[in-house]
Amino acid sequence: MQENTTDIPIDNLHTENPEPAPEERIAESRAKRLPSDFIGKTGEGTCRIQPPEKITVESCLDKILVFARNKNATDVHIAVGSRIFFRISGILKAQTEGTVSEEQLQKTIRSVLDAEKLINWSQGMVLVTGPIGCGKTTTLSVLCEIINQTRREHIISIEQPIEFVFISELRDAAMIQLAATAAETGHLVLGTMNTNDAAQTILRLVNSFPSSDRSLVQNMISESLRGIICQQLIPRKDGKGVVAAFEVLLVNTAVSNLIRKGSIDQLVRIISTGSAEGRISMDNYLLNLVSKGKISSETAYLKAFDKALFKK
Repeated sequence: MQENTTDIPIDNLHTENPEPAPEERIAESRAKRLPSDFIGKTGEGTCRIQPPEKITVESCLDKILVFARNKNATDVHIAVGSRIFFRISGILKAQTEGTVSEEQLQKTIRSVLDAEKLINWSQGMVLVTGPIGCGKTTTLSVLCEIINQTRREHIISIEQPIEFVFISELRDAAMIQLAATAAETGHLVLGTMNTNDAAQTILRLVNSFPSSDRSLVQNMISESLRGIICQQLIPRKDGKGVVAAFEVLLVNTAVSNLIRKGSIDQLVRIISTGSAEGRISMDNYLLNLVSKGKISSETAYLKAFDKALFKK
């Protein structure tokens, strides 16, 4: 909590009588690693927690809820099966220099990503992707604010007519189908996915459906997709927080044809050579951050897809 951690998912946590509380031990040990998020699993790291032979929900529920409330968790999931396990999920926003403010992100999106090209559509789909805790929802909120400032249209879906749809996360085929259908029927759809680059995002979209539907899905995505923003939060070279790094794919006719044909592997080359058309690869963005002295070459190497571009 004191080390700039923004998200703390704790999965598959088998609990016993917590003396001391195992949740707090896991959170403390993970937070010392200074990531933007971490996953703590049973038996992982130095905090090994053995499940008890017999335990009831009633004996632990009060302690779990007190812990969740103290840590500002947004929800608690309890599943009962052969074993009882608790999953605590919450988002904590550290008010320190370690986070990227919405004002800073809006400035970056306007100046670097050319946001107007991404959202200046009456219909279609724009996706913001990246690992958990990298600020996807914040970026979406910035895009929404830019729309608010530049367009006189409804955003909240309870208004009529619905012109703009905000989907927090495209998790499965049903949600992807819903988003694509909305995009095809005259709505602008903004959503997030937990993917690391544009090519992986499109593959995830396609592979969410049965292989027998692949051709149909590729055609659907090629017609509805307008752009993808992939982002990561990279530790600064001076140790003062993090800086955002982006990959941007603006879909034009050439990109649409590649998606329709299933030639996803060619997108990497298209993105790397398309800076004049508003496309940015993650590796090129990392190189730019290194040249500006914002991140170290060692950190860039660890985050890069093409390691040959960077020196250890």
